[in-house]
Amino acid sequence: MSKATSNHSLIFIRENEGQLTGSDCCGKLEGDWLVQNGQPIFDQQRTILSGIAPLFLEVKNKFSDDIDISQVDPRNQLFLTPKILLDIWRKKKYSRASFQSLFMLYRLPAIIFDGELLFSGRIPSKHELFSRLRV
Repeated sequence: MSKATSNHSLIFIRENEGQLTGSDCCGKLEGDWLVQNGQPIFDQQRTILSGIAPLFLEVKNKFSDDIDISQVDPRNQLFLTPKILLDIWRKKKYSRASFQSLFMLYRLPAIIFDGELLFSGRIPSKHELFSRLRV
């Protein structure tokens, strides 16, 4: 099944400090990180990126044929809002978790499945995430 016809949608939302070299969460270069007085300015974002990358890759390797998987910066509202709205409408999931995801009522990092907020403010274990994916 191609991504265009996937029945499910999974969105990883993690903040990015604005990398300069074009690398992503799975391939960071030391020059990507802003520093001040020799210390990373956005150390928390670096921790999130480093922590969510292995989980993102595990999900992509296991479910890429069944789930449309996206990794998005929360500032990308031109993608996020229509995508989440479409997922909610397509799955007819009008729940509190859907409301939270649509109106960005979560902490970073966040994971949204079929328009519903699954995890907010923490990176779940692989087992915990896989058990919540109803594919």
